[in-house]
Amino acid sequence: EFQSLVRRKTRQEVVDMIGKPDHTQQIGGDETWYYNRRCYDPITKKYSEAQLIIERGRVHHVNFY
Repeated sequence: EFQSLVRRKTRQEVVDMIGKPDHTQQIGGDETWYYNRRCYDPITKKYSEAQLIIERGRVHHVNFY
């Protein structure tokens, strides 16, 4: 659900929906945003970190740790 919520959204749309990231990282022209304990996995019953990779101003990839 989280992935479908943020994928292809702009930075501002993401901030408006879920707030500012816990930390960010800039590599070249791409940004990576990290959200700690925002995603709950009902299978493992644990919260995870979400990593949003922003390319050309929009979220293109979402990873979970």
